[in-house]
Amino acid sequence: MTSIDQKLKESEEKYSNLFQHSNDGIFLHDLDGNITDVNRKVLEQLGYTKSEILSLKVSQLHPTSEMVESKKAFDKISENGFVRFEVNFKKKNGEIFPAEVSSSLFTIGGEKVIQGILRDITDRKLSELMLKESEEKFRSIFESIPDLFFLVSGDTTILDYKGNLDELYLPPEEFLGKKMTSLMPESVAVLSLNSITKTLETHEPHIIEYNLDMNGENRFYETRHLYFSEDRVLVFVRDITERKNTQEDLLMSEKKFRESYDRANFYKDLFAHDINNILQVINSSAELILYQLGDSEKSKNISNIATIITRQIERGAKLVYNVRTLSELEEEEIITKRVEINKFIKNARTFVTKAYDRRNIRITFESVRKKHYTKANDLLQDVFENVLINGIKYNENSDIEIKVKISKQEVDTEDYVKIEFIDNGIGVDDERKEVIFLSGHREFKGSKGMGLGLSLVSKILTIFNGKVWVEDKIKGDYAKGSNFVILLPEFK
Repeated sequence: MTSIDQKLKESEEKYSNLFQHSNDGIFLHDLDGNITDVNRKVLEQLGYTKSEILSLKVSQLHPTSEMVESKKAFDKISENGFVRFEVNFKKKNGEIFPAEVSSSLFTIGGEKVIQGILRDITDRKLSELMLKESEEKFRSIFESIPDLFFLVSGDTTILDYKGNLDELYLPPEEFLGKKMTSLMPESVAVLSLNSITKTLETHEPHIIEYNLDMNGENRFYETRHLYFSEDRVLVFVRDITERKNTQEDLLMSEKKFRESYDRANFYKDLFAHDINNILQVINSSAELILYQLGDSEKSKNISNIATIITRQIERGAKLVYNVRTLSELEEEEIITKRVEINKFIKNARTFVTKAYDRRNIRITFESVRKKHYTKANDLLQDVFENVLINGIKYNENSDIEIKVKISKQEVDTEDYVKIEFIDNGIGVDDERKEVIFLSGHREFKGSKGMGLGLSLVSKILTIFNGKVWVEDKIKGDYAKGSNFVILLPEFK
């Protein structure tokens, strides 16, 4: 083999390797469109075997709709010897895909042959489509923005704008191509320049607010500066006059409310103070009467009246205390801590037995543990006192019995301390079992209540994440007595 033959063989092998292993599909066909050779990539792209594709014409690789474009490309190759175009191909399974074809006309062994390089551009077309959709979406959003828009350079030169003419500070012909700093009041110009400079330096948005005289009316504006490119800033301007006026009205309203609130608090404290003084004077007078009475029948009658007066004074004082407590609960933030439940109940028992020492009261205590804890504060004793007082007030028996029972209960996987106050009083009928805890509702007997005890109990327990409800002591017979049940989250 001569050196020329050797070089020719090497050249053919090199071409064959390039032909077969190209990342693009390569096919050869004659001027009649008969396919004479293809590489492996074409077979992979179209799904044919080599024997199948060599039996086809190149026109058969396209959908019918592409015949006109294919004919135009063939004419250009014949005329210019080269053409690059985009056209759809059809795979053996009928699937259509877009491709870019670069075709060249050359001669092999005296025969004219067309070589086509086929590149699948499905991914590129998809990217272009997504980009187009994104641009259209962005434009539709941009067009729907009600704000004025300006594109400015770093030195505040106005390059472009979007907005209604009646919203502009000046007509477009007077501001396009000019610096904002030369068109606006000095204070606004300095504020804008500083914000634009910061936006270009940090690439972070900056917001400023200012006011302008628009046709004799003072208008307020909020301007957002957004980084766009190395020397470009997007400026969005929004009229916030209505918002500013609303804020001003709100501040005035808040001021008036605060003044009214302070006056109400002053009168509330004055009322509570004076009522307590009046009750104290009446109580002292009743005690003085009792002290000076003798043993006559008339004196005993007067003594009974004085005792009634004293009890009503105690109820009135409790009412004043409860009103103030409810008011403070609504006004102030309540601080809680770990407290011992048993201790508060015992303190409440001591208080009510002394307050009602003229009645025969027996309060028993049953607990599964010596100590139970929850997260609360001293208001918890008010809860227990009010429940015990209700058990005494609404009891017509000569011997009042209240059993306090403490146990544990699990609710929705959470541990609670359950406290039951079981009395032998007149009970609560089913229609009133829920409403008695509502704010503004009279005590559960209605006819002789004048306190806010149970609504206070409900309010305080809500703050402590607790619950309260009432059941019949004997199910189905409310007249046998009540069972007030309190649940408090256990704090270990």
